[in-house]
Amino acid sequence: MFEIDPYGTEIDTEMMSTTSLTNGINPSSHAERPVTRGSLSSQISLEDERERIHLEKLCVNGYIEYSNRGKQNTIKVDEQTGQFIAAGAAAIVSSGLFHPLDCLRIRWQVAPRSDPSVSRGLFSFGSRIMKKEGLIEGLWRPGLGANVTGMSTAAALRFGYYETIRDYMSSSSDVHSPNEWKQGSHMLLAGLLCGAFGYAATTPFHLLKTMIQAEKGVVGPNGLYLCGPRAGKEVYMTRALNGAWLLAKEEGILRLWRGSVPLAARGAFFTSGQMFGYDGMKTLGRNHGMEDGPFLHILASITASFWASFLSSPADCLMTRYMTSASSRNKQSMLDCARRIYIRDGITGYWRGWSLFFVRLTPSMLAFSTVYEQIRFQLGLGYF
Repeated sequence: MFEIDPYGTEIDTEMMSTTSLTNGINPSSHAERPVTRGSLSSQISLEDERERIHLEKLCVNGYIEYSNRGKQNTIKVDEQTGQFIAAGAAAIVSSGLFHPLDCLRIRWQVAPRSDPSVSRGLFSFGSRIMKKEGLIEGLWRPGLGANVTGMSTAAALRFGYYETIRDYMSSSSDVHSPNEWKQGSHMLLAGLLCGAFGYAATTPFHLLKTMIQAEKGVVGPNGLYLCGPRAGKEVYMTRALNGAWLLAKEEGILRLWRGSVPLAARGAFFTSGQMFGYDGMKTLGRNHGMEDGPFLHILASITASFWASFLSSPADCLMTRYMTSASSRNKQSMLDCARRIYIRDGITGYWRGWSLFFVRLTPSMLAFSTVYEQIRFQLGLGYF
């Protein structure tokens, strides 16, 4: 039996009933109410909100037809797969577009203090790279493949599991009203767990990307670097595959996971700040009557960029130092790296490059969220 909702979508109530009744839901009571994402109304009970979430999952999983204001989605995937695809594709776009800023950040963090361009500031340092090496060779090409692969895989894992973990914690907590369904503490904790897992699993890609960018410099006719951290030394690593082979051959396969602890910590704090800023701002905006559209996405992206960069900057600086102490004869522990940063630059040394990190991250976050939201929409998942 089919019924028509207010937007003209046929709903097979008989098909719904088998699954819905097992969850204590009466599908006929929802046949006249559109299934859409939006702000939680204070008049809607917690049970109604949970039923709405379940019906959305029925739509996504193909038990009933999905509609959004009368526009039928032709692509249908299950919710988990859709989250993986949307986040991975969005990360490919954003990391590829803004890779030069990431490369500049890494090169700035490891640049020798004796370099005259360093003492004149970040802009002078970047200008010198552009003049001597060019945009493509100096900032865009180094580590691009490893960065895109690592970021897309990490994003798929982080966003793919985030909502599942957050909603599990929400359903297990003592919730008294619909407005308490998504709590900031749940966002922070779910972000910590997903971020640590996503970045720890993709450590080899981030390690290779960082090492390639950190040693980059001008190479002289004799094959030796003329500037940079490896000035006077031979070129060691230029490509991700070549670098992975060299590290595994010289120090074993586990060498590819060097720095996994600080990277996982950095990823945990980054994702925690990102989810708290983005999910939290969107939830706050919808609860105050804002439309879930481009303006709210932009506002949430800027907020996410601030919290992600601020919380992860110390771990990011420590990770860069640790990963680039590449020589096995001069290997430094994480505590030693942290001590050296503090002795040289003080407490603010842990936030060295934070302003560039925020400037780089904000447009990247805007690009990521725009692509991510639209892919989710086209896959029938609705907005985040």
